[in-house]
Amino acid sequence: MVDQYYEDMRDDIKEAQSHKWALKKWISQPALFDKSGKYATPYSGQDFDSEQFHIVEDGWDHDHCRFCWATFCDNENHEHFHEAYHLECGWVCPDCFQHLIINSEDPEIYLGH
Repeated sequence: MVDQYYEDMRDDIKEAQSHKWALKKWISQPALFDKSGKYATPYSGQDFDSEQFHIVEDGWDHDHCRFCWATFCDNENHEHFHEAYHLECGWVCPDCFQHLIINSEDPEIYLGH
């Protein structure tokens, strides 16, 4: 039986391998928060309804690896990744980058779920 989760991830990895990734330091950035505080998205200058959203400087305080869900942040007091591989479509931790993007390891075996 084929596990669709890993099939989708294999397709995602194949697509990711076709791009040139850049190793970047992760830094906090402004975020748009809805007035209820339940929803946030990175803010990069896009238009928004100020009656429904407000900007919080450094409000986008972490991201996750698109494969293993490891956390990236710029707080040196946390045991998270502080740099990772980045494309417009997201972040990949150095471990997943090496195993999945460079070495083409099978994600079902590497991630062991």
